[in-house]
Amino acid sequence: MKVQSFHQNEKEIERYDESLEDLSQKVPLTGEELKKKVPVNIGSFSQVDLVIGSQEEIGVSSVLFIYQHAIENNKFFTLEIMDGAGESGIIFLKQSLEKLKSDFDPVASKEEIFINEHQGFRILEKQIQEMSQIHLEFILAKRFLVKVRSENLSKEELTCIVHLLPTWD
Repeated sequence: MKVQSFHQNEKEIERYDESLEDLSQKVPLTGEELKKKVPVNIGSFSQVDLVIGSQEEIGVSSVLFIYQHAIENNKFFTLEIMDGAGESGIIFLKQSLEKLKSDFDPVASKEEIFINEHQGFRILEKQIQEMSQIHLEFILAKRFLVKVRSENLSKEELTCIVHLLPTWD
């Protein structure tokens, strides 16, 4: 899986920022088109629910999937994909991009937020220890804002799931 990486290379960031302007002129995929790009099964998890257009009221084409483990019913994750194309989608993509450009120092609290570099990927990670939750946010194929929220999954399990997602290049 290839997630846009943002190192401290200003030229790389400038090129990406320029490509965002082109993206604002594109027509976003519909919820039905987004739905077709995501598999029903990801590893040992199966899709148990789907919401198309969860961000439609703010003008962003999106889908929200809920996956549950085939055997361990207390393990599940949500996968939300928002198309960054169009006037509204680009706003959310730029906000995420700004978060991914920054580095967060882990803070000792109930909620820890930091940026991870993993195999060249730049991913915003939020861990909520007392609730056994991990939230990830990243940009896929320089266009799609992806948010993954897990319940009762280890960081390693969630990383494996993310690597099973299609790349959409």
